[in-house]
Amino acid sequence: MISNTCCDFHVFGTKAAFCYRAGMHFWQLPLLSLPDLPADLSDFEIAYFFSFSAAEQHAISARRGASYRLAAALHLGFLKMTGRTLDPFDPVPPKLLAHLGQELGLSAPELTSLRVLYRRGRNRIMKM
Repeated sequence: MISNTCCDFHVFGTKAAFCYRAGMHFWQLPLLSLPDLPADLSDFEIAYFFSFSAAEQHAISARRGASYRLAAALHLGFLKMTGRTLDPFDPVPPKLLAHLGQELGLSAPELTSLRVLYRRGRNRIMKM
């Protein structure tokens, strides 16, 4: 029987060993350590990395303001996908924003970056 976990391959390189210990799937390896958010994320990748468990949703919803919740979800999903933090200047693909808006029950913008999301939140707080 063929499985999609890295440990099923008889490759004992560094990445394969890491994959085995981390319990990752082989298709996740090319995404590790990506410096930027890919513009061509598949629907499967978006659903896999940017859908959240109840505990993750609770942590995200603890943020005040919709823009901070959206930023926290972006950070968490990118961290799950690559193991890195997201650059604040990287544009976020509209398809991902639409998914996050639906996932969090928010009205997500069509185009944004983390820097813009944090700036919106800060301005909103300063106006109150």
